[in-house]
Amino acid sequence: MSDERKTLIEEANSLGLEFQPNIPTAKLKNLIAEAKGEPPEVEETAPASPKAKVDASEETEKEDAPTPEGSLVAEKPAMTKYELKRKKIADAKARAQKTRVVTITNKDNRENDFMTTVYLSFENQYFGISKIVPLDVPVELENSLIQIAAATMMTLHKDEIIDGKRTGNKVPVRVKKFAISYGKTL
Repeated sequence: MSDERKTLIEEANSLGLEFQPNIPTAKLKNLIAEAKGEPPEVEETAPASPKAKVDASEETEKEDAPTPEGSLVAEKPAMTKYELKRKKIADAKARAQKTRVVTITNKDNRENDFMTTVYLSFENQYFGISKIVPLDVPVELENSLIQIAAATMMTLHKDEIIDGKRTGNKVPVRVKKFAISYGKTL
């Protein structure tokens, strides 16, 4: 492996980029440049396409077009696909980690005497959160864990009633396991 490739791999790893180990050096250079916000390298041997020539002439026309005086609208550079993905991940993580004060109560009478905490966890391919949460005590908890607790179901066996009379049979019924009381938002 050449010294240039080693330095490129080290730089890509330090930037936190994900790539295949057998990625071509040219693609690795472009990936690093894209992560840094630099324009990717263009092969000089390939002729420019007719579409590129038209785009270039349109860009010069846009640059020459006068802007209204006093305009506060500034053109911002378009985000790359990688930057958009990272922004969406960061936004989702921020929403998931926003906290609220809640009190979680277990509705299962079979466990109420001895269950004092509940383990809640949330994980996807980009981030994860897990906590052991005390029951019946106001706690500050992340939204994603609150949603997990609210969605947790349990199966109870209730008496079967037909025409107002009990049949002696039991019917499985799925109900929510936890009652959640919301406090103030932090």
